[in-house]
Amino acid sequence: MENQLSPLQKYKRQPKLYIDLPSKGQWNGSNANATELAVYSMTAGDEIAVKTPDALYSGLATVKLIKSCVPEISDPWLLPSIDVDFILTAIRLASYGDSLTLSAPCSSCNEVNEYAIEVQRVLDHYANVEFNGQVRVEDFVFDLRPLYFKESNELQKESFYTQRILIQQVQNMPEDDERQNMLNDLYDKLNDLTKNTIMSSVYRITTPDGEAEAHVNFIKDFLENSEGKFFNQIRKVFESNNEKFKIPSFSVECGSCQSNFDITPSMDYSSFFAEG
Repeated sequence: MENQLSPLQKYKRQPKLYIDLPSKGQWNGSNANATELAVYSMTAGDEIAVKTPDALYSGLATVKLIKSCVPEISDPWLLPSIDVDFILTAIRLASYGDSLTLSAPCSSCNEVNEYAIEVQRVLDHYANVEFNGQVRVEDFVFDLRPLYFKESNELQKESFYTQRILIQQVQNMPEDDERQNMLNDLYDKLNDLTKNTIMSSVYRITTPDGEAEAHVNFIKDFLENSEGKFFNQIRKVFESNNEKFKIPSFSVECGSCQSNFDITPSMDYSSFFAEG
């Protein structure tokens, strides 16, 4: 009896679709295949997890969701960040189908209507943009990579925490030197976070002599103590990559005044991972 298969076995989850990662396997620290990854629909436990605020804030909900629905990825923390939203979109498609309903006010008449967005179009967008992984400044070559999910999640948490202090504590302090000093410290911290995030994306520098440096500390020291033109060019490409890999906007028509305007789906899990 112990070895007898249950008749329910054949009704368990099966892959709903197969995906190729936007990174094409580059920079992939999770050692997962980059092509033909099976994507399963969400379980009841997954649906509960993506609505748990603490787990979402820590990134654990995202990691558990990817492990559950794309089991070939053993360590989602080490996925390049450009793959994560693509994978989450694929999980959403596998779980609830191609239609995502969004409510939005018209930009002309402010009438709120519901619009159906095709989730497949979001996947197609990610599949057709390319990460720019190299910056040339004079005779220097800077090789870039996307941040890993763990890196980007930690930076987002630190940025969120700093901004929360700025809003909740500093703004309510009386106008005096102490408040101004605290404001300056917080703005400096946010600037340092931005700077360190961009520097972390540089994994190799090749000099005009053809010598390559890949040590993180030496790269950071060079960028901090060299002319600003190097960092500024890297920043431009970094921001361009971020813009390309944002979730795309969709043109819709207002049902009341027939005006056309753009709406952008949000990766807010409570709405993105909702049926319909």
